[in-house]
Amino acid sequence: VNAQEDAQLFVSDNYNIVRASIYLLLAEPGEMPDEGLLRAVIGPAISKIKAAMDEFASELQKLDSERTA
Repeated sequence: VNAQEDAQLFVSDNYNIVRASIYLLLAEPGEMPDEGLLRAVIGPAISKIKAAMDEFASELQKLDSERTA
């Protein structure tokens, strides 16, 4: 994920925190974005974050299974 500038995944070992974010430029600074644009962009972005979270959770389960085996 971190190979792309607009999508980042942060994992903190100290506090067991995982944070995913996607940077989206939806309007010029100081301007309100168009509602149609928001609907077209936000939904797919949230879907990508959810898919990445599911994949990350699956990998964590694999690691946990390996440690307990």
